[in-house]
Amino acid sequence: MDENDSSGRRRPLPSLVGLQAFEAAARHTSFRDAADEMAITPTAVSHRIRGLEEHLGVKLFERRPRKVSVTEAGAVLLDHLGPAFQGIRGGCDAVARFGGNRTYTITLTSVLSALWLTPRLDALRSRMPGIGLRILATEDVADLHAHEADFAIRHFAHKTDLKSLEAVWLGRDLLYPCASPALIGRSGKTLASLPLIHFEVNNPTHHKQSWEEWFGRHGHMSSRKNDLDTTFSNEIQAFYATLAGQGVGLISRTLAQDFIDRGLLTVIDDRHIEGAELALLRRENALAGSLENSLWNWLRVSLSEWKSTSAITP
Repeated sequence: MDENDSSGRRRPLPSLVGLQAFEAAARHTSFRDAADEMAITPTAVSHRIRGLEEHLGVKLFERRPRKVSVTEAGAVLLDHLGPAFQGIRGGCDAVARFGGNRTYTITLTSVLSALWLTPRLDALRSRMPGIGLRILATEDVADLHAHEADFAIRHFAHKTDLKSLEAVWLGRDLLYPCASPALIGRSGKTLASLPLIHFEVNNPTHHKQSWEEWFGRHGHMSSRKNDLDTTFSNEIQAFYATLAGQGVGLISRTLAQDFIDRGLLTVIDDRHIEGAELALLRRENALAGSLENSLWNWLRVSLSEWKSTSAITP
């Protein structure tokens, strides 16, 4: 590509803020979402992109009422800018590590945050005093490539190729019917007569483990109904409802083990179904010996030790 103008001088680059606005809007296919990311107004995003289009002399977006899409020229520009901005973010992250005061974001589901990470934060801070942490507990999948988080602990229906991400696969959970001793004391241990706890899985990468699957696998009443059954919008609510004696939960043995050891939960049927694959993820750009590597290794070892305390499949 000719980088010089007709006089032989190097062609001036357009405004960086215009390029940034274009890249964000193209990635989100929305001026409004780009504005939210950049903490400016949608009008400001539009003005910056107009200026970029005037500088380049081409139309970059097809504008629609709610969404935008890149033109052929816009797609070419995005192919160059996407990796460039990712490299800039990675470079800034790498330099920030030398300052020793960077905050690292760990994203994981609410149930893993509450039952696994939070009880171990004292141990983590003892190992790495002064480290800045941001815990992003959400059922949504954070985009590590867009630097929404530094580390992710996520479930997947099966092992998959995760482009440009380093992954440690930690095995599948085994899911068992669990209940509180209080519920069993009131209602007995016959599963068919007990209320069940359900929860919704909205993550498309996470296989939905359901009571229907458990009943179908083990020859129980697949069409069983109970007016006292309760469905929750996420797993942590379902777990605490089970703990409170509201019904029988189909619970990961790894999550339940500590509560079983303390006599707060009981496995009421030894038959199980397989759960999802658990993985620890990060971008493939960590510096050897950096604080990021130390945190990565702590997460990897702690998760592996935790998983080894209960029955899982390799």
